[in-house]
Amino acid sequence: VSLDLTKDDGTISVPAGSTITYAFTLRNFGTIATTGQLNFRDVLPSLNGTATFTLAGPYNPGGTNGANWSCQSGVTNTETFCISNTSIAAGGSSTFNLQVQINAAAATGTQLLNRARIGGGGDVSTGMVNSPTIANVLACVGDGSPAGCAIDLDNIQPPTPKVRMTKTHTPAGAVSVGASYSYTLVITNSGSGIGSQRSVTMVDYLPAGLSGVPTITVNGGVFTCAFAAPQGVTCNNTVAAFAANSQVTVTIAVSVAAGATPTLINSSKVSATGTVPDPLNSTLPTTATAALCTGVDVPNYGCAADTVTLNGDPQILKQQRVTTTGAFSSALLAVSQNDTVQFQITAANPAGGPGMTTVTFSDTVPNNFSNITTVSVAVAGGATGCTVTSAGNVVSGVAATLPPGSSCTIVIQAVATINTTASGVTNTAVLAIPAGVNDTNTTNNSSSVATVIGSANITVAKTNGVNTLVAGSTTSYTVTVANFGPSSAAGTVFSDPVATGLNCTAVTCASTALNMCPVTSITAGSLTTGIPIAPGFPANSTATFVVTCGVTATGR
Repeated sequence: VSLDLTKDDGTISVPAGSTITYAFTLRNFGTIATTGQLNFRDVLPSLNGTATFTLAGPYNPGGTNGANWSCQSGVTNTETFCISNTSIAAGGSSTFNLQVQINAAAATGTQLLNRARIGGGGDVSTGMVNSPTIANVLACVGDGSPAGCAIDLDNIQPPTPKVRMTKTHTPAGAVSVGASYSYTLVITNSGSGIGSQRSVTMVDYLPAGLSGVPTITVNGGVFTCAFAAPQGVTCNNTVAAFAANSQVTVTIAVSVAAGATPTLINSSKVSATGTVPDPLNSTLPTTATAALCTGVDVPNYGCAADTVTLNGDPQILKQQRVTTTGAFSSALLAVSQNDTVQFQITAANPAGGPGMTTVTFSDTVPNNFSNITTVSVAVAGGATGCTVTSAGNVVSGVAATLPPGSSCTIVIQAVATINTTASGVTNTAVLAIPAGVNDTNTTNNSSSVATVIGSANITVAKTNGVNTLVAGSTTSYTVTVANFGPSSAAGTVFSDPVATGLNCTAVTCASTALNMCPVTSITAGSLTTGIPIAPGFPANSTATFVVTCGVTATGR
């Protein structure tokens, strides 16, 4: 067990007469869970009655895990002792809050040094105490010094503003090119003091990819706003002071321009300067500092940001052909072993959507093919940076930019080497959804073709052209054996055992390819033993056998 305690009230100055909340986080950095009782003590400076805990007890503190703790303040409410019997897992933590009331008569400039210390839980590290006393806590000089200590230092100051901001967009979710939407900025002053007139400034850095002049609406009375092309909106409390515990809402209505590129990130920064500034946020914002904001109070107090993804439909199409000429097709393709097969892959961004960047796609060619090479790379519609790489049978492509209505097309070539079943082998190309795009149709993010390699399709048809036979007559059966390919069928043997009631006496053979029929005459007996079709029974050829038989059956 290895315990660590931190505390923070989120400010560095507090006004006399105010209430502040300390957030405590107890972490277990050990390799096993805590055991036994955890003991915590917090001691406020009591030399001049600067501050007291708001609750006497016993009570449960606030915060995420406050219910796991039981606290009791001392007689003067300047120190609190808390215990918990809830184990903290290795790597886990427990968080709770304590409120402190600042004396209304506290002198400006007085330092409020709040010390706390944790112990117990099975932590026997050097310097840890099992149950911290007041003296143990007053020995704390810094976080972790001695072990288990945490401190927070504030200054008693006149009431000050605390200006912060949040931002959202409406309608929520992704938007389409040409559509209109609005940013809603809520500026708050949660401090104890006012932001004096003209001292609170908000700068909004609108993203590129918007069209026209935004429409700005202020709901709160004390602020006025103005747009400065190309991307800046500045608001200031020019009308009156920004009162404590108040807020103002600024709405900025915008439209997405044709060809806008995702993602649209809107960053803003607010601060309070003046004679009584926000103690943690008093630097006048600019479009440059606003552009740095990535979230609420990130990376600086007063920051806010909102991200808008754009609706789009990136798509991919894969087609194939045998040899190096002719049209590409998505249909089933039949080829022979060692045939050259070309695959065409097109990554496209249809017109009407957003521009897209770094659009990647891939194709793992089945192992039935070998010798994968790139034949060509082409762009259309203003696409740039279309490249392709391959490693073995894995082919990867990327288009640096795909404006609306553009495409990147590559052609790769392979040699068919391993036979497939009659249904063929499927080859699929996949496109990755670009960052910042809400894909409105994911069914076209992959495209497949099927190729049959080295498989024969053999059929047999037999007829004598009549439905009845007369005893003692002669009939001839025509048997057609066909190979519809796509490959030859070496080793094919035709057999037709003679049925009872027939006496077959002659067999002839004709074929559409040379040397398919036996060189020597065919005997009737070979109908049972089998007649080879040579050489290799080529694709798209037929062998026709005519078998002449006498009818010996009497019909009785």
